[in-house]
Amino acid sequence: KLLIFPNVRQNKSSLGLFLGIADSSTQPDGWSVEAEHSLAVINQLSKKIGTIK
Repeated sequence: KLLIFPNVRQNKSSLGLFLGIADSSTQPDGWSVEAEHSLAVINQLSKKIGTIK
């Protein structure tokens, strides 16, 4: 799941995004997971300014 936290740092215009695992407490000790992710930021006023990371 995607966890979103506004104002993560003292800078009021920040946004924190984290990938979380649902029900991670049910996994065995030492478990791990690999994930691929991307984030698209789209400026609705000008599509030329958007970016994908």
